[in-house]
Amino acid sequence: MENFRVMQLGRWQSVDKPHIEMESIEFLKRFVPWNNLRYLSLQEISRITELPETIGKLTSLLILNLRACHNLERLPPGIGYLKELTHLDVSGCYLLDHLPRGIRSLLQLQVLKGFVMGNSRSKDPCKLSDLVRLKKLRKLSITIGQESVHVPGEVYKLQEFKALTSLTITWGIAEPTKPKEPTLTEPTEPTKPNLTIPALTFPQQLEKLDIRAFPLKTVPEWLSGPKLPGLKRLYIRGGKLVSLERIGSQTVQVLRLRFLKELSVEWKRLQDMFSSLGYLEVKECPILLKEKFKGALDSDGVWRKEY
Repeated sequence: MENFRVMQLGRWQSVDKPHIEMESIEFLKRFVPWNNLRYLSLQEISRITELPETIGKLTSLLILNLRACHNLERLPPGIGYLKELTHLDVSGCYLLDHLPRGIRSLLQLQVLKGFVMGNSRSKDPCKLSDLVRLKKLRKLSITIGQESVHVPGEVYKLQEFKALTSLTITWGIAEPTKPKEPTLTEPTEPTKPNLTIPALTFPQQLEKLDIRAFPLKTVPEWLSGPKLPGLKRLYIRGGKLVSLERIGSQTVQVLRLRFLKELSVEWKRLQDMFSSLGYLEVKECPILLKEKFKGALDSDGVWRKEY
């Protein structure tokens, strides 16, 4: 077994089948002598709360897939010893509130999915400013949490990623709840401030942007088309957007709109906003499907430009 190069313990893909459980991480400690291991996947295995520190001894590992390990709470600092690692996926690990700062030492890393920004209780979490050192990083997915707005300068670091071409941002910022109506016996509660989110600055070479659970109803100026001069693919999934004004782009060729219950835009206006559009996909956007785009899309909610 020491000569194994590929170890797939989890699922190959997400399927609706009974989940896989691992009773103990003791088994994982046996990986230590497997110096030839290049690929390790524990995707969708539950009851893994942490990885052993010895994971750092898999010095030939290229790909580590921990996607949707829902009980995973921490990664060991020793993960920083995986100097050859090119792909790390911890997306869907919702209990993982930070990555260890050792990630900044993975100079070969090209793909990082599941980076958490702003939710950590750790005293020394990995920050965006640490990831700037990863000159080969071309694909990044991050979750921006409620506390991100209080991290000075961090939200501006994205523009410093010189190799980044694909970025996914999931917003974990909740909208403030409305104060309840006061009664004769209750004092009036102070009004909560309006929702604010950090203004991001994007790398100029970005080609794909995937926005998920965007908490505002309108597009802010920093997310406007001119701020993304090389963008070719734009995906917007979930959130509260009611309009696409400002986000229109003359370079976007592929647009996907999903789970946007309040979004409304006229078909002609959309074509004007995205003049280079060649492919449009709409799913679970009732106003668009039943009213605005009715007749323009096929039965799958897809429109393709005829050349």
